[in-house]
Amino acid sequence: MTPSRLASAGLVVLLAASSLVACSSIGEPAAPPTPLWAVAPTTVSPAEARSDFVSEATGSAPILEGLSDQDLGCVADRLLEDLDPTEVVTLTRNGPRPDQATLAVDALRSCGLILNVVALGLQQAIDADPEAPPVEATCILEGIVDEDLVPYLEARFEHGFVDLDAGAASGRYAAPPLMANDRRCCTLAL
Repeated sequence: MTPSRLASAGLVVLLAASSLVACSSIGEPAAPPTPLWAVAPTTVSPAEARSDFVSEATGSAPILEGLSDQDLGCVADRLLEDLDPTEVVTLTRNGPRPDQATLAVDALRSCGLILNVVALGLQQAIDADPEAPPVEATCILEGIVDEDLVPYLEARFEHGFVDLDAGAASGRYAAPPLMANDRRCCTLAL
């Protein structure tokens, strides 16, 4: 499309949009035009942010699918202690920003969910890998405590990953206890 045709097409779209606003009912004041780039409201109540987190977090972070609404509500409440509600809604939809990684992991830790989330993620990664031996994530996590996993989760979140997919397979056992458990569990599974 030539530049003049592109400009003409853009003008037609703008004229059509403005004529819709101008053609409101006679006798009623015309509503102010709404720009096409309007964004969501900038104010969100803490209750709305919490509800949004509980209902939508698993859509943006499948690793959270196995958590209960109560678990997710706990994480949302903890996030709301340090972030404003709009930031929690943004985090819900996009995952944590690198500067929010520690905060997100702290929220999981304060709710007692570090091991649960890692177990869910590991099991998803194992199930998704057709070449993986039939190992249970609970076997790999035997004897592991939250503190063993916090640095790993923070690193994953800092790099924009909120799951433990196949790309994480090589790094998921970075801690020596996990590597030892992985070898033991694989041997038992075969």
